[in-house]
Amino acid sequence: MTAEQARTQARRIAATAHDRWRSVYGPSRLEVPVSAVACLALYTGVRQPDVLDPLRRLPDLRLHEFRRDQWARWNHAAAVWPGLHPYWVCFFEWLVEPDSRLLLAGARAVVAGCLDAGLLGFVGDPHRRTRVDLLGAVLYELRRNSFGGLTDPLTVRPRRDVQRLSTAQPGDTLTLSDVGTGTRLLPVVHDLRGRGIAPASVRWRFHEVDELAAACLAVNTVLWGLHPSVLIDTGDDWLDEAHEMREAALRRDCGH
Repeated sequence: MTAEQARTQARRIAATAHDRWRSVYGPSRLEVPVSAVACLALYTGVRQPDVLDPLRRLPDLRLHEFRRDQWARWNHAAAVWPGLHPYWVCFFEWLVEPDSRLLLAGARAVVAGCLDAGLLGFVGDPHRRTRVDLLGAVLYELRRNSFGGLTDPLTVRPRRDVQRLSTAQPGDTLTLSDVGTGTRLLPVVHDLRGRGIAPASVRWRFHEVDELAAACLAVNTVLWGLHPSVLIDTGDDWLDEAHEMREAALRRDCGH
């Protein structure tokens, strides 16, 4: 499958998630449909034996069974990826709301639609999932009618980061701010692999204040093979730290 074909399929999956959610629930509570897609993607990408059949049966579950399944999966994710668990709170906290039947029905509809649109095959193919930001596409599609100034992650072709990080070696720390769901990381990861460097051998430090984007980014670090050396900063003190680092660099330059 070509890169353009992969992007076309990602758009189809994202559009399906958007349409199913809007038809059942409406334009709000976007963390719910994103969590449904993220959970599907995370467990498809893990590629454990016998994982796909239970995923295919999710649309057939009754609402209380679907809730129990999603809760169990995010609990399991907390045990497998404990360092990423804090970023996924927005993906599972809605499951404990007392009146969540409509949310559950919408999430289940999103799962059914994404399965029909080929999500399992997309994420199950390492070539497709590591070259296209599917979760970024889903979040963009859900938000684009309500938020102005958004950039379609499937049209972005960032190269500056690749040039700046082209000398990265195992053990290095790569720091990037305002990374969103991680679209701009894909060419960097591709470049590392092209030089025979495993992305997981590098320490990654990211900054993203958007809670939902950071949650998607955390899933993507698993799908793209960056985990476990990943730290995602979501606080505002990042700017202060960046300013201090810049001032220190300027002082060093002035000292020469």
